[in-house]
Amino acid sequence: MDMLIVAFTTTAIALIINIVIATYGIFTDRSLLKKVISLLIFSDTLSVFAILIGFRIPKVVSSPSPPIHLDIPGTVKDIEKFLTRTVDPIPQAFIITAIVINLAIFSFLAGLLLQYYKHFGSLDVHVLEEEEVVDEVY
Repeated sequence: MDMLIVAFTTTAIALIINIVIATYGIFTDRSLLKKVISLLIFSDTLSVFAILIGFRIPKVVSSPSPPIHLDIPGTVKDIEKFLTRTVDPIPQAFIITAIVINLAIFSFLAGLLLQYYKHFGSLDVHVLEEEEVVDEVY
């Protein structure tokens, strides 16, 4: 049981560090492609973090069970035992929806990056700033 808690805590810390690194990449990189990749890593890390939050550390048995009960529980004790052993399916359903939405968003961003590259010839953010300065001079 202690190893499960250590693994849970270590995974949570690693995900928090991954979120910090991805946030740093979003705000400091000059390349728009690297910003989009950092954003993708950030969103995937948040998805894994949400699944980790929905995970229940079992108190009774060594591993959790799916939230399927084949028998109709007869007593309150059976229901409490069932609730302590099962994994919460709601975060998993939300994460599946979030993954589909992220796929659509990143497909759209990839198209925008392609058009940006065709127009400016680079994915550097400073190229846009330099062109705005030239436009202001003329």
